[in-house]
Amino acid sequence: MIIGGVVAAVVVGGAAAAYSLREREADEQKAVTIHASYVKGECGAATPVKLSVDNGSEKTLKALSFELDVYLDGDSTNLAGADGHETWTKIVKPHASASTCLALPREARERIAKAAGRRSYTVRAEGRVAVFYAEGEYIPPEAPSASASHH
Repeated sequence: MIIGGVVAAVVVGGAAAAYSLREREADEQKAVTIHASYVKGECGAATPVKLSVDNGSEKTLKALSFELDVYLDGDSTNLAGADGHETWTKIVKPHASASTCLALPREARERIAKAAGRRSYTVRAEGRVAVFYAEGEYIPPEAPSASASHH
């Protein structure tokens, strides 16, 4: 009977540790945010959408899958492309931010330019799944960038 009690205690303790791990992983996911914007002149004509990623987690960000939506007001066509699925692959250290300018398909850029001054458009990004480097995993060296910052 005592042996059964010890085994039960170990199993319950293991379940609590697994729950705690899932909870920590969910917190890490929530700590990574992405924002898309368009500010005329901030990015070039070929890459008009500015993406910013904030990594508030304790781990180095390896990749972030996200949805990108770019709509002319009153139009249901997503100018970001057919599915809007994108992947951010710029490495972002813990508690740091990075940004980049993203290209849109040529047709989208032309439609936006044609509508300039007459219609506005909405740019939105929503993060899906963040992938972090595992402890001890090789992290390539940082590329020099003026847009990366620590907070």
